Amino acid sequence: MNRTSQSERKIKEFLEKYRATDYPFTIYNDHSKEAGILHFVKDIKADLIANGTHGRKGISRFFQSQHFGELVNHSFCPVLTLNFKKAK
Repeated sequence: MNRTSQSERKIKEFLEKYRATDYPFTIYNDHSKEAGILHFVKDIKADLIANGTHGRKGISRFFQSQHFGELVNHSFCPVLTLNFKKAK
């Protein structure tokens, strides 16, 4: 896992490279992605979490759902899931 200072430096370099200096960003280095999301949501007092999915099937769905399940099961606010599956 990157330290917060390393992550901040990488993001600042990216923003400078693409001249996107007016965009705020927040970093939550936590023991898991889900824990970081939940800490961020709590800190900003969010009313809703929106999560994108690619509509996976089979074994890839199993691995994705484990992580998403932790987020849904431990969230203190509603979680909205949006399917980003490509239109045919």
